Amino acid sequence: MLITGVSKFAKVSVFSGMNNITDISLDKRYATLCGITQAELETQFDEPITQLALRDEMSKSQMLAKIKHWYNGYYFEENAISVYNPYSLLSLFYKEKFNNYWFTTATPTFLLDLLQDKQYELSTLSQFEIGDASFDACDPEDMDVLSLLVQTGYLTIKDYNKPLYVLDFPNYEVKKSFFDSIVSRFGKINTGLGQTYTHKLTEQIIAGDLDAFFDTLSKFFANIPYDIQLKDEKYYQSLFYAIFTLLGLTIEAEVRTNQDRIDCLLQTADTIYIIEFKLNDTKEAALKQIHTKQYAQKYQNGDKAIVLLGVEFDKESRNIGGFLREDA
Repeated sequence: MLITGVSKFAKVSVFSGMNNITDISLDKRYATLCGITQAELETQFDEPITQLALRDEMSKSQMLAKIKHWYNGYYFEENAISVYNPYSLLSLFYKEKFNNYWFTTATPTFLLDLLQDKQYELSTLSQFEIGDASFDACDPEDMDVLSLLVQTGYLTIKDYNKPLYVLDFPNYEVKKSFFDSIVSRFGKINTGLGQTYTHKLTEQIIAGDLDAFFDTLSKFFANIPYDIQLKDEKYYQSLFYAIFTLLGLTIEAEVRTNQDRIDCLLQTADTIYIIEFKLNDTKEAALKQIHTKQYAQKYQNGDKAIVLLGVEFDKESRNIGGFLREDA
């Protein structure tokens, strides 16, 4: 008998029951059992891949790269080959459209609640290192965020630096689904409206129109209910990071420098934005910290323009209180 599921919960008993189960979750012999390999994709789905390439006026190799970017990347053992999500892949070929099919299988509400309640730093999820204990069963009375993210498929093995596993989002589809859910939950808006806002934000930041950008951004924060008790800046930073991730731009949070950590670093094709947030202080103080800590120094020899942004969150209005811009 084979039992599958999204999460493993500890269930043992001193009496007879399901105590003698062989867990094959990280067994290399079964690592491709629940997915589609690259070889299987190219040999068994040649016709629909060719049709998609012709429709989108792409070469077959370009289409394969796009499919891989969207739906590949699951590893079920550190030395195993990666596999595709079968549901998403078959949905793509059936509907002939790239979309977040994985999202329609639903994001566990309790996972989003846990992330929100613990004000988890979302920026730490990429390239995160853990021991093998995180792959073990969860205790329902003491939920671990990382264990749940691994077991629900949001994070997967990307590398192995013995004895630690390096985790990351498996592909674009899952990463986008995750942050769509975060923005919807944290910002208290429906996913469709969130996508409308992020599209506007992308156009505005690329155009360098920061007034319009922060005006649109404030609409996200305006939806945060007043009964949510915010302990510190992490709630705002998490929502800010989730929104920026959906823009399709390069974003880093808590970036190390030789003196401190930059709250947020955002890059477009021609500009680097160095951003410092303040919840219990002013935008002037935020900009001063960028100067005092010399955050821009390590980027000054590049070919991109550097813009410094001090952003103030108003605790009373629970929204962006203002920002100051300075060209470095």
